[in-house]
Order: sequence, then structure tokens, then C-alpha cells
Amino acid sequence: MTEALIMICTELGVSKPPDVDLKSALKEAQEALGENPEGNLKAQVQTLVNLLGLEVPGWESAAN
Repeated sequence: MTEALIMICTELGVSKPPDVDLKSALKEAQEALGENPEGNLKAQVQTLVNLLGLEVPGWESAAN
């Protein structure tokens, strides 16, 4: 999950782990996208991965 969140933050140009904790990075990424997905931390990260169309090794896309 950390790798996925790093990819999201890099794509959006916002703070990423290890500079900030996972929850702070996720919140900043959500604010940058104007999205507020529901669910647990992993579900929220998965939603952002899908919105950005990122290919994260070891993660299935929502289309699968």
C-alpha cells in the first residue's frame, strides 16, 4: 500500500511517505484530486490508483 500511495503522491506532486505518514499523504492526495473516497485506508488508496489509472505492481485494477 505504501508503494501505491507513493506513486499517487508522486503523480500529484504532493508530500509522500516517508516524509509524511500514510494518512497525511492520503488526505493531501485526496484534496489535490478533489475526491473523498470511502472505506478503509487500502480501499481509499485503491480508489485513487484507479482514478489516476496507475499500474501498481501486485495490485489488481478495478477492471479485473
